[in-house]
Amino acid sequence: MFCIFSMGTNGTMKSLEASMIIRNEAEMLPTALDSMEGIDSITICDTGSSDKTFDIYKQYQKTFPLKWFKYSRFNAETHIDDFSHARNECKQECKGDWLFILDGDEVCQFDIGKVQKMINSQWIKDINVLLIDVQTDIETTPQPRVFRNRQDMWYFGAAHNTLRYFPDGKEGKAIKFQQSKYYKTTLKIRAYTSPNHEREPDRTLKILTDQLQKNPYNDRYIYYLVREWLNRREPIKALFYLDKYFRIAPPSNEKADAYYLAATCHADMGDFGMAGEFALKAVGTLPSLRNAWKLLEALSHPDYKEYWAVMVKKADNKGVMFIRD
Repeated sequence: MFCIFSMGTNGTMKSLEASMIIRNEAEMLPTALDSMEGIDSITICDTGSSDKTFDIYKQYQKTFPLKWFKYSRFNAETHIDDFSHARNECKQECKGDWLFILDGDEVCQFDIGKVQKMINSQWIKDINVLLIDVQTDIETTPQPRVFRNRQDMWYFGAAHNTLRYFPDGKEGKAIKFQQSKYYKTTLKIRAYTSPNHEREPDRTLKILTDQLQKNPYNDRYIYYLVREWLNRREPIKALFYLDKYFRIAPPSNEKADAYYLAATCHADMGDFGMAGEFALKAVGTLPSLRNAWKLLEALSHPDYKEYWAVMVKKADNKGVMFIRD
């Protein structure tokens, strides 16, 4: 296959640098680093490790192009209260032309050379972000994990942060990227449940709760707080926050998913009528949401299942935030 490559400003191939924020990932970090073999460089921001994570770094420094620094906001009591601040601080330390984001409890399930070829290909000249599927035990979601190392692109959001465009600098207003600036790859990252998460199961819940005390009308934080309560199998608490969310959130792919989550809560509690109503709202907002159609098929009278089955077959999950098939 013939591939036209583009060069960096100095006439050399464009570099790919991994940007990682970690804490107490001694059990997981070796696998994460091994999965990125061949990458140009790796910068690690430690947000307060107290285990043997630093020893892993020293061991891998012998063969990997690693750089390590301690997060400036680290506090022995709170550890971290804003993931986007930590990611942006790590980004500031990175010198690569393109950045690759991988957490300490994740594994890159592809040859990193595939991304290096992409960023050095001519077709990517108008693309700023590469989306990679991140798979957990229960869902898959496309995330912006490779992007140009520019001064107008930073992370936004204290928890479940996301990449945003900041035309006036990172202290200015955050704007979503145009769809034309994204490219959806077929590459995958596998995210595992870190032992550190099990030691601190309420870390994200606390961050979200604290943020909502400051801004109770932040629909994005409410949505992710709902997910936290669902992870704890607390459907009543989830529905309490979903009610708040539906009052303020604009129509979006996220809202379609929230309607589906409400439908599953009602179904789990045996209120199948309400489950059907919320499933209909979900597909009315995003018709491609296959799981909502599956729920409607499951709830329907046997005489009508064949009609819902047609919609299940047609739904392709285009634009769906979290694919749970």
